[in-house]
Parts: sequence; structure tokens; C-alpha cells
Amino acid sequence: MRLVEVLGLPGAGKTTVVQAIASRDGIVVRSRYRSLANVPAYAAAAARLAPMLLASPGAWPDRNRIVRAESTWAIARRSMRGGADAVVFDQGPLFLLKQVSETARRSSAIAAWRANRLARWGRTLDLVVLLDAPNDVLVRRIRDRAKEHVLRDIPEDVAVRALDADRRSFDALLADLCLGGPVRVERLDTSAAPIDATVEATLRRISTFAGA
Repeated sequence: MRLVEVLGLPGAGKTTVVQAIASRDGIVVRSRYRSLANVPAYAAAAARLAPMLLASPGAWPDRNRIVRAESTWAIARRSMRGGADAVVFDQGPLFLLKQVSETARRSSAIAAWRANRLARWGRTLDLVVLLDAPNDVLVRRIRDRAKEHVLRDIPEDVAVRALDADRRSFDALLADLCLGGPVRVERLDTSAAPIDATVEATLRRISTFAGA
């Protein structure tokens, strides 16, 4: 059993890749947190974090992300008892910890909690796959697809700056993650091959770590 998280820049194809991975035998994908099975983990995380959240007013807008990030630990433990070769997180702990980075800068308590959780996941995750592509490719994909996105209808230069900022945020997150343990980080350029090839490349990396 191995724990993997798939991350991706907007337009990199993460949703397509994760959906394809979810159809493969031996792989369990965890991408939804609003299920009855997750209620106990979510409630326990909320109770555990309540003192910190109440003492950190600036964290309130991100409270759901913070509680979800905390609950992923219990969700991972439960998933690992299912007998699959690998559990793959989509919008998992790293994605959520990245989203609360601004809140962590305003609250020392949240910053300490976030650093602790990154260190723990650095020791626990076996593989992180980051999907990316050149900015012009990402912008074109975002504009061509039907799915709404905040970058879809803004000037291209503004979208490029936003993508660069997002990429730097991922880089900082992964650098901090690797300080906590031997987690392997694989970066895939999704512009170099059709999406099916990216799916297969991602599966090969997961299989290597899962011993499949």
C-alpha cells in the first residue's frame, strides 16, 4: 500500500488524469470529502482544531480547508485498510495546506500547525506527482474548455502572472514537504504528449512505488 497525491496547475489536466486513474484496479482515489464515511474524521478534526481556530480570527475564512486538511490523516488510515495497492489523493492534504498558506502567514498558531502537518505528510506520502505545462498551453486549455475558471476571461498577461505565482507556491510547498521526509516528487510536463500518455506515465510512477 502506498500513499500518493496528484497536484496540478490549472489547465494541466489533473482532473482528467485522476478520473482515468480512478478506473484502474488496485487504486483508490480520494477526492471527495462530503461523504457519510468521512463525517467522523471531519467532526473529530473540527473538535481537535476548535481552540486554535477560535483563537485565530484570521483563519476563519479558511476553517473548512484547515479542518479538511486535518481530517485527511484519518481518511488515509481508513483507506489503507481497504487492501488496494495505492491510495491516491486528489485535492488532498498538500492541496489544502497550499490553500491555507496565506492564513498561516497571518497566524503563528496556524503556521505552526501547517508546518507540523507538512512534516508529517513528508514522512507519510510515498509519491507526489505535479502536473504542469508551459503557460501558453495552460492558458489555451483553460480558455478552450467548458469548465469555468477564474483565469478564463482575464487578459493573458494577468493569467500568466497568476500561473507563475501558483507555480512558485507549489515549489515552496514541495520544498517544505521534502524537509519532513523521503517523499518522492515527480514533475510531468503534460504538453509533451497526449493526455493518455500522461495517464500511463502517472500510473507507471504509482506502480513503481506500490510494487504492482
